[in-house]
Amino acid sequence: MKNNITNSGFYIIRHSDTLPEERTILVSGIGRSGTTAAISCLYKGGLPQISSHLAQRTLDDWGIGTHFDNNDIGGLRREVVRRDQTSKVWGFKWHMVQTWSNKINLFRNPLLIVMYRDSVSISVRARRDDANYHNVQSLNKWMQDTALWNMQLTQAVTQEISCPTLLVSYEKLIGSPEKIVPVMLDFCGLPFSEEAIKAIQPSINAYTNSEPVVSPKWKAIE
Repeated sequence: MKNNITNSGFYIIRHSDTLPEERTILVSGIGRSGTTAAISCLYKGGLPQISSHLAQRTLDDWGIGTHFDNNDIGGLRREVVRRDQTSKVWGFKWHMVQTWSNKINLFRNPLLIVMYRDSVSISVRARRDDANYHNVQSLNKWMQDTALWNMQLTQAVTQEISCPTLLVSYEKLIGSPEKIVPVMLDFCGLPFSEEAIKAIQPSINAYTNSEPVVSPKWKAIE
């Protein structure tokens, strides 16, 4: 008898049977939700890494994200055009898609991967980082913030975003990368890759290091 309680750990919203030759892969989620793991496996799976402005440890793409944070539409358009001219398929990682979901239509045929992780893990980790850098916020406050962000995230991906979207459980990804990674690669139109599966490793320094992530020095394209 089939176990109806077991779940796959992923879900596709607005599924597309055919992928355009030209497309952009967007990886997002709440901070500390597993976005570094997701983009790492995609890069290992063949997604072109064309940005020269990646944070070394977390692979945040400041070449795109700075424009989000500054609400710089002109700068974002110029950077997107530059990358579109460089590669037919490219992608990036930036957190908190719910705060920039209205800008997704600036990307060419976007495909969105959104990572979800349990609120306790996110909050405990955030609280630890807070303590390490002397900006202490109570665990109770982090739990409240995470709950709010999750509500905003769900609203954005279900009601405000129109592109194909893959929802992925971080816990399932870490526990069974051999099952989840092929789904992620297929969703993006990338070939199966053992190296992409091997890229998913729990508790490596890139995921657990508490040093703050800062923007690399770079000059925006005028």
